[in-house]
Amino acid sequence: MSVTESSEEQMDQLLNISPNKLYHFGSESVKNQFSSLKMIKILRLIFIEVYHNDKIRKFFIDELLNDPIEFWTLLFKNFMDKKIIKQSNPKELAENYYTFGMFKMFEAVVLNFPDDSKKLI
Repeated sequence: MSVTESSEEQMDQLLNISPNKLYHFGSESVKNQFSSLKMIKILRLIFIEVYHNDKIRKFFIDELLNDPIEFWTLLFKNFMDKKIIKQSNPKELAENYYTFGMFKMFEAVVLNFPDDSKKLI
């Protein structure tokens, strides 16, 4: 789930693809996660247990919030350094970009999780 362990080479590869391809790659990754019933159940359990279990809360904060924000902050900063995007606050961009994905994940895994799991297939 974590993507912050990116090497300089991997970052350069991301910077050299078009923004459309980068967006498509990211959205396809999310769609693939939500097509797996096992992953949906794991994420649902994490979202529910985050209130009861300190280890899961720490995992959630580190792996599903902080690490992705750190990754996107670095990516946006590199985009700015290479003048691919306008100068701005890279952390704010990362938080704004990632927030929508987190909301959609929460919506799919918690709010819209059907009572009948057969409806997921």
